[in-house]
Amino acid sequence: MNSTRLQSLLAKYGRNECSNDEMEELSAWYAQLNAFGEAPPMMHTDEENAIQEKIWRNITQQAGISTQSRGIRLIWKRVAGIAASAAILFAAWGVYQYTTSGSSLTTAEKDASSAMEAALGSTSTFYLSDGTQVKLNAGSKLICAKHFNSQNREVFIEGEAFFDVAKNSNKPFIIHAHKMDIRVLGTTLNVKSYAADKTSEAALVTGSVEVIVQAEKQHRVLLLPKQKIVLLNESKSVDFQLLPVKYQSALQDSGFVVGNLVQNELDSSFVETSWKDDKWEFDDEPLSDIANKLARRYNVTIQIEDASLANKRMTASFENEDLATVLEALRQTQSHPFQYTINNGTVMITK
Repeated sequence: MNSTRLQSLLAKYGRNECSNDEMEELSAWYAQLNAFGEAPPMMHTDEENAIQEKIWRNITQQAGISTQSRGIRLIWKRVAGIAASAAILFAAWGVYQYTTSGSSLTTAEKDASSAMEAALGSTSTFYLSDGTQVKLNAGSKLICAKHFNSQNREVFIEGEAFFDVAKNSNKPFIIHAHKMDIRVLGTTLNVKSYAADKTSEAALVTGSVEVIVQAEKQHRVLLLPKQKIVLLNESKSVDFQLLPVKYQSALQDSGFVVGNLVQNELDSSFVETSWKDDKWEFDDEPLSDIANKLARRYNVTIQIEDASLANKRMTASFENEDLATVLEALRQTQSHPFQYTINNGTVMITK
């Protein structure tokens, strides 16, 4: 891609005017940058400076900062200089662009007859009419929009699902979840959006997706393979100390953060998608969050007696284990093991 073509596509991307083919072209260019870790030869200093200036103007317009604010501008110039890579600049361009389009369908336009569910205590796999395969985690529901695969390919997810999306450049696959809309160009990804959880996330395994974050100001973020976006479900009542440690600051500042998938060193699988293979991967998670996942998976009610116990962080892996085995293993990870009882579908955890 020559520099003229690149600048044209970046400009169209910023105005939300890229076609599906153009989005794929940009995604391929961005993936090339990520692979080499540096800007390709056609990206000269003047062009990098031009993109920096575009991003700076957009930041000042959205934040109400004067373009002559010397201190803030110097910080921005230094950050952009450290980046020194069109890949990072392009990522920043995507993050700081805002659009006015939200979820394009109303509740009345959802076709209730196409609803698919996975009951508590089980997972279910479905094939959509366009060839897309969807695996729903326990306690999840997927609703296809009216006229799915004839006029659109839009779905609504409540809970968690792993998508293997059939490619169709003429009809992008759009997933509507709590706090975000995801535009897919043929890919495999996991979307988690349980209303009871502190966060929602989209984890990209292969392909490319564009995520539109639904907030006071809408943010557009382009994800690369092995990246994920994590969003706060409700910022007013959340205890930030219970969020993933490495994301606490960013989530508190902006309400969302882009990071890398967590890979299992033993088999190269990803923690974010382990559930679909009947595996459990808890990575430094509070017991309260683990309890929510176990409650959905085993269709039980879990009560934790003490707040300090609920806040204890744990890391563990399981595969095809029953509830008692999982609880006992978690119990043994603690220097002062907790106690638990299982009675008629209710689990009580005490000190």
